[in-house]
Amino acid sequence: MEQPGASALLEQLIFAKEELREAEGKLLKVHFLEAYESLKPVNLIRSTIEEAAAVPGLKALAGKAVMGFILNIVAKKLFAGKEPDPLVKLTVSFVETIITNRVEKT
Repeated sequence: MEQPGASALLEQLIFAKEELREAEGKLLKVHFLEAYESLKPVNLIRSTIEEAAAVPGLKALAGKAVMGFILNIVAKKLFAGKEPDPLVKLTVSFVETIITNRVEKT
């Protein structure tokens, strides 16, 4: 049995390297497209929201924030109305602070 010549061995090595290069090129293209898709603004926002939703306790904090915001608006409407009096505005600010502190503690 003859050993293959140097040129035949060289051709086999070149062929193997070309196949490897093609496979790596395809993988590189796939990775590039995945990175491109993940960096689109819509996908960045979506992934950020999904990560934030996965944080335990965030929904409770958001609920408290919304409740405090609504209670502050109600307090302004009830106590101040359209009154330009500085004393009333000061009282409303004081009531808002109390409500905010109560909501934060719960």
